[in-house]
Amino acid sequence: LPLTVLKLPLSYDYLVNTLIPTRQGSDYVFTGIVDSKLDFDVMNYSDIGPVVKLAFERPNIFIGKTIGLTVDRIDINKFVQQIEEVFKAKKINWRYEKLSWKEYQKDKRNNRELASLLDFHCNYAPLRDVRTMQALNPHVQTFSEYISANQKRLTKLFKLVTNT
Repeated sequence: LPLTVLKLPLSYDYLVNTLIPTRQGSDYVFTGIVDSKLDFDVMNYSDIGPVVKLAFERPNIFIGKTIGLTVDRIDINKFVQQIEEVFKAKKINWRYEKLSWKEYQKDKRNNRELASLLDFHCNYAPLRDVRTMQALNPHVQTFSEYISANQKRLTKLFKLVTNT
């Protein structure tokens, strides 16, 4: 049975709803993050629709293929930097505390689902190509565009208080 497989990366929504900073003094800190210098693939799942439509409209091009979709490749440091850039007018200090995998496993409060997911996406996920996704849907939203477009929602989600 011929088929087309679209392999999806982490969604922007999952990432920002899972990595919620806590306030520590005047800083907002992303805590309990496994130390990794590896990039992981992310995208806004609303960008998938045009790709699926194209696959249905031109099945002869896509049948029998596995396509790894992504819009952005980021690591935790870039994640925090992009949030900091979008919220720079609020004059908030952002940082993250990282743990070794061993330390992470000892602490029962940590999100093991997220750690396993990031480990999979960094170390075992198939290669995905940003250019392929942009060719299939030229109107994709980058992570920084997503953060900018959702600034009000993230202000509430992160419970941001402006430093004065």
